This record gives sequence, structure tokens and C-alpha cells, in this order.
Amino acid sequence: MRKDLLQINTSKAIHFFDVNKIFFCKSRGKVTEFHLNESIYLSNKNLGEHEKDLEIFNTFVRIHHSYIININYLLTVDKSKFNCTLINNANIPISRRKLKKLIHFLSNNK
Repeated sequence: MRKDLLQINTSKAIHFFDVNKIFFCKSRGKVTEFHLNESIYLSNKNLGEHEKDLEIFNTFVRIHHSYIININYLLTVDKSKFNCTLINNANIPISRRKLKKLIHFLSNNK
């Protein structure tokens, strides 16, 4: 299997996605939403499990209890409002605790 593919198990199928096409992941309790271009896939694994799978790619960072973003799609970080905007116009909250982690992550991944 290619190194840039991520396996996502849904209730109906097993999908393999190019990680570079994932905008962000959102927790929905015990399942995770994967937001790609104009599609959303629901995985039957929780966000914490996917965080471990995604951290090897060095472009994903957890910015909130419920969100992991792909920094390749990051447009702005609003430090005063604790949110960020991706190029698909998704507004994602950033927890106060994770803001410093995000800034550090961005400065180390230029």
C-alpha cells in the first residue's frame, strides 16, 4: 500500500484515501467525520485512534478536542477568536490549550 494512503473503515466499506485530500477530521462521539473536497465519510473509529494514524504524515495537528486539521489547507489562524479558516471556508475552533501547540507546529513545519 502507498505510504500516503489512509485506511478508513465505514459501516459499508473500507476506503483508502490520499491523506493530502483530507481537509480536516471532526469527532462525533465514537465516530469520526473525514472532510475531503466535497465529500464527508464517517469512520467507525474515534478521533483519538485516527490521530495516531495521522501523526506520521506531519501535516495533521489536533487543535481541539473534536478537530484535527491538515495544515496544507490552513488559510488563517485568528488568535483572538480562537479559530481558524481552511481554504474550503470551514471555520474550525481552536481550544485555548491547543493554540500554542498549533503555533509551535506551524513554526516547525515551514
